[in-house]
Amino acid sequence: MIKLPRIYYLMVNGSATGGERHSYEHVDILNDCGFDAYALHLVGQRHPWCGAETRVIEGAAFWDNYDQTRDYIVLPETQVSLTTALPGKKVIFNKGLYSGFNSPEVRRDTICYPYTNKNVVAAFAVSDHNYQHLEYAFPDIKLFRMYAHIDCDLFAYRTLSSKKRQIALVVKSNDSLSVLYHILNARARAGKNNLADYKLIFLEGYTHSQVAEILGDSLMLISLNTHEGMPRIVLEAMASGCIIAGHGTGPLKECLLPEYQFEPDDSLAIARHVEDIAKAFQENVESVESWNHSTLAARKMAEAYTKDRQKRHLLEAWDQLLCGDR
Repeated sequence: MIKLPRIYYLMVNGSATGGERHSYEHVDILNDCGFDAYALHLVGQRHPWCGAETRVIEGAAFWDNYDQTRDYIVLPETQVSLTTALPGKKVIFNKGLYSGFNSPEVRRDTICYPYTNKNVVAAFAVSDHNYQHLEYAFPDIKLFRMYAHIDCDLFAYRTLSSKKRQIALVVKSNDSLSVLYHILNARARAGKNNLADYKLIFLEGYTHSQVAEILGDSLMLISLNTHEGMPRIVLEAMASGCIIAGHGTGPLKECLLPEYQFEPDDSLAIARHVEDIAKAFQENVESVESWNHSTLAARKMAEAYTKDRQKRHLLEAWDQLLCGDR
């Protein structure tokens, strides 16, 4: 009897990042569809935030079961040095173009890139922006586009009139975020805007369900990171009915409405936008109702990130990769 190849997704981060959740979701989908997949923890244990149903394997058990002639290891883009350190077939799951090319293993004097290693059989890309750059850099690699799943039941849509005086901020691109925050805070302390009446919440250290609650209550989400792979938190905020302020670059172009996009480093335009929305919302909630057409359009974009689409693209990729093994 021919044994099916096992598929191991290497996990590296204990926090509930979008990238780690994406890998756990792949493991669940593959097992539901008859594959033999595991979340691999060479160091550490099952993430406390992941579902108990996800199949997890740790270091010692992995080495007892791993067959380097048959099995596959899926590496995140930040761990590409393991393409040579670990034996056997690899897939690179690139969830962040910039983090991948800025990882310690990829240097200016690099001669042989991990993507061209003979043990790397394919790569996964999480956005069109991500895909196009990898395809151009490594035209000979087998490359597959992956889609995240945005849980639009958990991140339920709420109209602007049901929102609180609350603004959520994504804690990335800290230099830009600091400039914007201190501009708004200085003006609030001087009585030049009404943001002293608003609660500003920095999205760090919260569980997935807590983030959903925060976004449900928040009038706006500010995300200034231009080095995204695919901005799940932005899509979740769009699902929740938040007005978004972000930079229209890279993969953000794929999901941000034009009225949500601002030029990078134009902190003044974003500050004025935030102040205008906050003032209108506080003085007369009906005056921001005109934004509901935007929040509804953004919700529809988030709804396109379905579990069915995620599953379809994932299974197509693995069916191709394992066509000689199943």
